[in-house]
Amino acid sequence: MPTKQQSIPSTHARTPGPRGQDTKDNNERFLKEVFVATNKYRAMHGCPALTINNELNKLAQDWANHLRDKNAMSHRPNPKYGENIFLSGGMDVTGDLPVEMWYREIISYNFDKSDFTPTSGHFTQLIWKSCKEMGSGVARK
Repeated sequence: MPTKQQSIPSTHARTPGPRGQDTKDNNERFLKEVFVATNKYRAMHGCPALTINNELNKLAQDWANHLRDKNAMSHRPNPKYGENIFLSGGMDVTGDLPVEMWYREIISYNFDKSDFTPTSGHFTQLIWKSCKEMGSGVARK
């Protein structure tokens, strides 16, 4: 059973063109890119690589579908797990872009205090050292 230290990146992308089609191959490629980029940034901070948790994948996918269907961008209410979300409006994106955007919050992170702040929350979740597993989802219009 996952613990609260897991991460659930979800994306809701309005992505045009062949890559943006909601196909199994496109989505699997995108999710693999998210996974690889996540572990790349974690390694830069001496954090262990995450493994994929299928239960977390399902939770993330369900939430990504929900956001797409509601045309919304919001975190899950009363989340049980850490969560990063990303919305792309009409541009073709690869899976490393959301992770790069979350990582850019490093500029707001105070390494002296190691405190969570609303402006660095995605970055904090990305490099949370005790996090062991992740799940991801993507939904496209």
